[in-house]
Amino acid sequence: MQTVNLDSLSAEGPIPCELITQMNALTQLNALTQFAKAVQNVLELNQLSIDEQNPVKLVVRQRLKRGPYLFLLVWSILFAGIPIGLATWVFLETGARSTQFLGVLLLASPFILLGVLVAYVGLRSRTIILDKTNKLYIREVGTLLGIRTKTYDLKEIQAIHTQKSRHYRDQRVCHFYHLEISLRQGKKHRLPGMRQRQKVSDIVIRMQSFIQSA
Repeated sequence: MQTVNLDSLSAEGPIPCELITQMNALTQLNALTQFAKAVQNVLELNQLSIDEQNPVKLVVRQRLKRGPYLFLLVWSILFAGIPIGLATWVFLETGARSTQFLGVLLLASPFILLGVLVAYVGLRSRTIILDKTNKLYIREVGTLLGIRTKTYDLKEIQAIHTQKSRHYRDQRVCHFYHLEISLRQGKKHRLPGMRQRQKVSDIVIRMQSFIQSA
């Protein structure tokens, strides 16, 4: 952005109205840009970061931010736990038979299953490991049931780039940006989208530099 020395201009004479208008417009544009970035950061649910980097190893991890993670965890526990607790309380207080207890649990099972499903899907973490020592590209998906791992030859990576996608909400278009890895067999591994393109692009550039370095 071009800067203007107001002291030198005022010493030479009155500042032109056109210049003042342009400067005010630039100031407002900068303020709106900063505000938009702040809003995007608040709305961003995931965080993408490099956990480890050295000449022979690069580890990238994507997971929910602490706030959304805790909210989803507590919500899932309550959504699944309240029906179980209520059924147990009814069983203990009324001395109901085991068949009646199971009947209450059966009625509450949709809520329990929904709570468990949301926790299983939402609380995932994804890790990408580029290992030059063993010449491996490793993908890890962490869930409540453990970690699933898939391993590929590092040479299988054909490209690493930022992929843009569109989603329509309430007749509005929302853009999301994904870290995507293309393999030689035609497979593509894409991480969940994020609102802030710059954060994804920064990670992509560092991964590209790591792959290309000797």
